[in-house]
Amino acid sequence: LSEICEQLSISTNEFVDRHANGTYSVACIGAMPGFPYLSGLDPAIAVPRRAVPRMRLERGAVIVGGAQAGIMPCAAPSGWHIIGHTELELFDSNRSPAVLLRPGDIIRFKVLEVLR
Repeated sequence: LSEICEQLSISTNEFVDRHANGTYSVACIGAMPGFPYLSGLDPAIAVPRRAVPRMRLERGAVIVGGAQAGIMPCAAPSGWHIIGHTELELFDSNRSPAVLLRPGDIIRFKVLEVLR
């Protein structure tokens, strides 16, 4: 998060406030089972994807890349920036339906703790 804030020339608190005050819409599900592409990211905190992707982001990572936000449904490589974490289980093959979110769902993030 500090790397993104430095790149955007804003404080961590401003980034967190802007992200948490946003209302996101699930634009589509793709890339991997249960991965929500979230529209509605405040343009002031939009940041290009990483030049070099990480080899592994953990399940539940809350991420931003370009003008979108997302949540990792499973551990996988990604060029998106990690800004937080959630315990939501976005995909569970034993659940019906297996995918928690659907296009058009509205998402609001709640900040429980800011780690520096």
